[in-house]
Amino acid sequence: MKIEIITIGDEILSGDIIDTNKSWLSEQCWKLGFSVSYHTGIRDDEGDIQLALTQAATRSDIILCTGGLGPTADDFTIEIAAKTFGQPRILDESTIQYLEKWYAKRGRVMSENNRKQALVPQGCRVLTNRWGTAPGCQVEFRGKTFFFMPGVPGEMKGIFGESILPFLRTRCEGGLNFASVTLKTFGCPESDLDRKLSDLYEDRLNIQGVRVGFRARMPEVYIKLSAWAETADVAKANVACVRALVESRVGEFVYTDDDRSLAQVLVEAAIQKNKTFAIAESCTGGLIASRITDVPGASQVFLGGVTSYADAVKISILGVDTQTLQQHGAVSEACALEMVRGIYKLTGADFCASITGIAGPSGGSDDKPVGTVFLAYLMNGAESVEKHFFPFRREMFKNIVSSLVLRKFWQACR
Repeated sequence: MKIEIITIGDEILSGDIIDTNKSWLSEQCWKLGFSVSYHTGIRDDEGDIQLALTQAATRSDIILCTGGLGPTADDFTIEIAAKTFGQPRILDESTIQYLEKWYAKRGRVMSENNRKQALVPQGCRVLTNRWGTAPGCQVEFRGKTFFFMPGVPGEMKGIFGESILPFLRTRCEGGLNFASVTLKTFGCPESDLDRKLSDLYEDRLNIQGVRVGFRARMPEVYIKLSAWAETADVAKANVACVRALVESRVGEFVYTDDDRSLAQVLVEAAIQKNKTFAIAESCTGGLIASRITDVPGASQVFLGGVTSYADAVKISILGVDTQTLQQHGAVSEACALEMVRGIYKLTGADFCASITGIAGPSGGSDDKPVGTVFLAYLMNGAESVEKHFFPFRREMFKNIVSSLVLRKFWQACR
């Protein structure tokens, strides 16, 4: 069974909004074991809507449509659908009653243009919208099933979960059960992760019947393992088996399998091990401290940070020697070491780090090009320095560097 998702609206095609509806709907279908074969995005145009609907009927079994169900002039999806399907529109009295109650409950009078939301194709199944005013509907056309939902994500999700999901569940092939896990990784490019797993693949997509998918969320990469089976226990067992294989190859880069961020994983590990940390930042501009303090409870383990962007601050607060800056420059191993010693002297934290580099787009040189960065660590009395080169745009550079430090601290807490 093939499913197609059609999202309608000028705001999508113009880039005014990000079309999250199609991704959310795809995920729900994926969990049921359905193949989503097509994503179609179209503008508010009668001809385009007609073409999309008739084309979908030739290639898909179930078509999920969102958008164009509101009361305004550019909301005419149902009108065009009824015309395309050759079905006259009728006024649904139950929807009119619902709308009148909806507005009365809010101390408002329903305007005349809201009445058009109650005009639905004759013979359709009306899908009540308890989260807004635009009802959805289910329409049969040429042996195919069309569902129309509002474009507002909250309303669309409500109608889908209440009225469409039960319908889809009855059509799951073989009644298959779904299980999945997403492994969040950092520190290894997507292509290298795939290469490390290459000999495990039975084909381009599967390892022992479990589907493997990569998603780059720079600077991280997510590995999603999905399985369908006759029972939930079998599906979970299959995922667990392949997960063990995957982690035997790339486990060093995996930091969680849930919704937690790298900073959250670090803070929780530090609290558990009763370890503290502190940061001296230059080119990251306080980003590391910000990511850490975004986590509730960080005050138990994060003692503080210094954003020493100017050389004068490196000297006056962190105690970096003027001669060090003159001889080696702020972006140097020597400066990074003196910065980390300075933050340790100020805080006495178990784990300290310093960061100094060139985020760009200007400021580089032949011997220190844009993207050069030095990371110094002082952990349990031991000092170390790392030199890296990340020739990316400024924001990405800062994200990568901050994640490197967070992962280093987390590994020290394990």
